[in-house]
Amino acid sequence: MPYPPTIASRTMPGLLRAQLVIAGIVLLAAVLAPPREGEMVVVPIVPLPLGLTIDWITAHHGRIVGRLNQGPMVMVFGRRADLL
Repeated sequence: MPYPPTIASRTMPGLLRAQLVIAGIVLLAAVLAPPREGEMVVVPIVPLPLGLTIDWITAHHGRIVGRLNQGPMVMVFGRRADLL
């Protein structure tokens, strides 16, 4: 006859799942985080005209490198601290 589930057996899969999710988020952030300085992609969160996005980039000491073909994303050279 199997034992009834205990509190520990019911919560361990949830705790393990939470730890795996946190580890995944940390790894994803490490991979997708822009470099401290160098080329990076600026993606506006709020839909703005491209001219306003470029004005914002240059006001924050970024240099336009190019424009990506997909949407309003712009390739820039700058420092992450200035552009965030």
